[in-house]
Amino acid sequence: MSGHFTTRNTVSVPGKQNQWRQAISETYFQLDVRFASHEHFEGNLNSWQLGDITLSQLQSAPAAYLRLPQHLQHLPGEEAFLLTLPLDQPVAFSQVQRQIDCAAGNFLLELSHEPYHFSYAKANRLWVLKIPHPVISRHLHLPERYVAQSWSGRDGVGLLLQQYLHMCGQQLQYNTDPASRQLMGKQLLELFTHLVQQSEQRLLSPASDTRRAHLQRIEHYVRHHLDNPALDPHTVAAACHISVRYLHDLFGDTGTSFSQWLKQQRLATAHHLLTRPHFQQTLAALAYQVGFTDQANFSRAFKQAFGLSPKEVLQQQRTQTA
Repeated sequence: MSGHFTTRNTVSVPGKQNQWRQAISETYFQLDVRFASHEHFEGNLNSWQLGDITLSQLQSAPAAYLRLPQHLQHLPGEEAFLLTLPLDQPVAFSQVQRQIDCAAGNFLLELSHEPYHFSYAKANRLWVLKIPHPVISRHLHLPERYVAQSWSGRDGVGLLLQQYLHMCGQQLQYNTDPASRQLMGKQLLELFTHLVQQSEQRLLSPASDTRRAHLQRIEHYVRHHLDNPALDPHTVAAACHISVRYLHDLFGDTGTSFSQWLKQQRLATAHHLLTRPHFQQTLAALAYQVGFTDQANFSRAFKQAFGLSPKEVLQQQRTQTA
């Protein structure tokens, strides 16, 4: 699936700006877009579906994009991350009490389910990867920790990721094969994962290392007991030999609660199992395997997270492997 939008075919500036707001919200999620000028605006937005990930290329006049509290009141299960690479101008970004000026050529991570402010003061081009929360969580432990951080795209793995983004953009102009596009998405995510992990290894202090060890112990225990629908903070804290208060404190730094994270782990594991070759279980058995006691509730939560029901994902997977 691909999408291509431009304001050039619209005459009036208010018309261009209204269409831009709509295109932005349809591609990413609901945002309040504010424009630097009421006298001029042009924008182009191209997007491609790469399996679970959406890659987009955005070019526009100066603008600010605000994720407001009212946008979060009735979320349709659209929790996702945006990995952004500004190409021409720096962007200013603030979220979860963090502020950063991300230079052109560096990568920046944004979170859909917390308010934020994102802007650039001059015309800019950007690459943006939209990654569903359960998908990125399979690769990065508690990815909320990395919101409002930047990584260099000028050397090492960051440069490789930037170059691969540009190469994908060129290939996608004529490559419509779903399997090839899905592979591009996986490789982009793997490169970003390696970039984050490499940077994290350089920055870990003894204190943060201890907290990370506790989080990894929690994650290990939960992943080996996902079939238990009664998993709760008390059970996990006792198994990991920490207090419930400390468990909540560990998750407090990440921008998500333990309960939210647990649900994401259940759904991410279900999606992983469902998309493996030769999946033979019933969907009811899969739901129970990841700790849901009701298949209908499982299907609703799964569709909110991934945009497709478990049945639709299974049908899609079998079509691709047929």
